[in-house]
Amino acid sequence: MIDDNNDNRDDHLDDLERDNAEHSDNPADAADEGDQYKVGYGRPPKPHQFPKGRSGNPKGRPKGARGLKTDLKAELASLVAITENGKTKKITKQQVVLKSLVAKAAKGDTKAAGQVLTMVIQILGIEDARTGRTDLSPSDLAMLDSYLAGDTAASDAPEPEVDASGNDNPNNLNNSTNPDEESDDEPSC
Repeated sequence: MIDDNNDNRDDHLDDLERDNAEHSDNPADAADEGDQYKVGYGRPPKPHQFPKGRSGNPKGRPKGARGLKTDLKAELASLVAITENGKTKKITKQQVVLKSLVAKAAKGDTKAAGQVLTMVIQILGIEDARTGRTDLSPSDLAMLDSYLAGDTAASDAPEPEVDASGNDNPNNLNNSTNPDEESDDEPSC
């Protein structure tokens, strides 16, 4: 079965290419039918293309322009010479800022300490990850072993006393009224 729609579309594209070649400002385009430029998606006709060296967005960012993020990274990465413990060494400005902030925090500056702790939590997290399991103390292990063995007599804790009313009352206090029950003296509504 032959698809007539595809044939019509191909004929239409051929007509467009011929029209582009005929209406082109360049006479070589019209004369050279064998090496014709295919017009389609992402391939605009030659007269509508931007000339070489001219941008499609002339008001856009100029070449060589840098943003704040790029400038900040470059500035923090630049090296400075410092003297520490009588020795001169070169470190980045980022390291200088961190060293001075941590030194202020260590001297008792609460604002600097707050900034350092905020950075620590954001960058390093709250706790270090535990690598191994923690072991139980010997008394905890003995208690666990006696429980698993079913030995309830190993427990030295006295059981709570039960008073005559059936309530658990380890202090043997005499509670005559239960807050959940109504009293006989008060009228009910």
